[in-house]
Amino acid sequence: VRERFEDLLNLLNIKSDGKDYDIYLWGVPISSQSNKNNFIEKFREVSRNFNETSSKMTEPDVMIKLSDKIVFIEVKYLSANEIKTGEEFAKYLIPDVEKEKLIESGHYELFRNWAFASKLSYGNDFILINLAPKKLFSSKSQSKLIQFENSLKSTKGKFVKLTWEEILEKVNNKEYDMWFKNYLNKKLDAIR
Repeated sequence: VRERFEDLLNLLNIKSDGKDYDIYLWGVPISSQSNKNNFIEKFREVSRNFNETSSKMTEPDVMIKLSDKIVFIEVKYLSANEIKTGEEFAKYLIPDVEKEKLIESGHYELFRNWAFASKLSYGNDFILINLAPKKLFSSKSQSKLIQFENSLKSTKGKFVKLTWEEILEKVNNKEYDMWFKNYLNKKLDAIR
């Protein structure tokens, strides 16, 4: 398990001591090494502070709680980043963002994840990764994504665009089971 977790960090370009970690998919714990804190309860507390209803709480695709940082991953495969304009942003506004630039970018879902990661980090480092096909980052919406990125002014937070193609390249250059490589290659062929 430890070796696979280190592989995951490598695939995501994350540097960490990796001694203690918890991994959550859509808010559900799937792997835990720390058990030192109640991360999900803290997540729910942040959700309540943002006045979310308990039946419609934000659930990031992937959350990784490391001993030295928090990582949120917004995963896109066949869909684009959610774009909205208007009042939705107000609920999640936090310091260290340029409000007008942020709202104009329309990247509501990414910002909501950014706001949660920022609050949950309690002033420590955090990363928001937007994992998507390469074409999403080079499409007509690229300028709005750059505007979103430029609206983030946190010294502790980092926004990262990571492509499925980058992950596949790393997988293909390492000794993984052939079924896994074939599976990923086939999945990426479907989105190219």
